[in-house]
Amino acid sequence: MLNETFPVIFKHRAKEPQLSLPSLSEPVPPSWVSIEDNFYLVYATNLSLLDPMTLLAPDSRVDDGVIYLVLVRSTMRRLEMIHWFIDAAEGGHIGKTGVEVIPVRAFRIDPLQPRDGYMTIDAENVDFGPSQGQILPSKGRLLVSDQKP
Repeated sequence: MLNETFPVIFKHRAKEPQLSLPSLSEPVPPSWVSIEDNFYLVYATNLSLLDPMTLLAPDSRVDDGVIYLVLVRSTMRRLEMIHWFIDAAEGGHIGKTGVEVIPVRAFRIDPLQPRDGYMTIDAENVDFGPSQGQILPSKGRLLVSDQKP
């Protein structure tokens, strides 16, 4: 019977997604699509729900490797906006005038006007100005349990 142990070092580095965003001072790559318009709201989310009662990006899945840009242009009529708020749990904004839900892997939001507005990232106030993000698939793990505490 062998009672010896042998030290072994396993070296393994999984292929990790790399951050590939240009600096905010650089132009976006020519392969990116730019949209310039007037917007009431721009959301970037990788979750279907904005909060427990607002279905924002119905096709979004935690593991789909996509960020959904939800664009609400200033062409959305006030009555449609009221209907959206009433039907928020069912994704009431989908199909309304001026609303687009676009799946992307990276984005940049660069407000043109006003120069002083309100901006948040992950519900935290940030300085009003250019912001960008990129999805990095498999960079995190979500562990859940169905057992009650």
